[in-house]
Amino acid sequence: MEKMDSEKLKVILGLFIKFIEKTGCSEATFNLSESGEVYHYGDAKFYCGGVGNISPPFNVNHVIEQLVEPYLVGELSDGTEIYEYDVIIEPNSDVKLIGRGTSYRTEEPESIEEDDLNPEIFQGLPDETFYVDFSGGGDSGYIEDYGYIPQGATDIKISEELNDVLYKLLENFGGWEINEGSQGRFEITPSEKKIELTFSWNTEETIEETIEEWNFAD
Repeated sequence: MEKMDSEKLKVILGLFIKFIEKTGCSEATFNLSESGEVYHYGDAKFYCGGVGNISPPFNVNHVIEQLVEPYLVGELSDGTEIYEYDVIIEPNSDVKLIGRGTSYRTEEPESIEEDDLNPEIFQGLPDETFYVDFSGGGDSGYIEDYGYIPQGATDIKISEELNDVLYKLLENFGGWEINEGSQGRFEITPSEKKIELTFSWNTEETIEETIEEWNFAD
């Protein structure tokens, strides 16, 4: 791509700004890939005030790409990876480069305890407390078939009856297996006929951050 000097870039952007001002567009938004390439959507089009696509009188994609190239930082200030950028151009000559990323987090765990259980589900289990992990997400979820004792070498087979009880406890958290899902574990204490469920939701959040701002007023 042929580089242009800052004055030429400013002139071309100035002409485009006059165009959106004349058309009554509150702001022009160009969507860019993580590598800084303007998505074309066929012709060189942009969103006008969030509604589009609108065709400019001349192709400004290469100008926008050169403008933002030195500022493609790759991640937001909190370390979230950027998956796309927006360049927003306003009639008052303000230009912003916005980075967008997805943040995945796990919420603080919460626990529920169940001790009103059929004693028969604990038959054949060791007296020592053991744990069973579970995980859910993307419209599917599962409970592990075997339990474990921390630092122990023996896997503990989960009976069908106990497995049904564990799934029943998860019903306290509707949607545990869909979208971003959840994870956690069951703490099973056969000697006390007690099960404690520790549960954490996963969250997905789109984060936007202004990377750079310019003003191309005369």
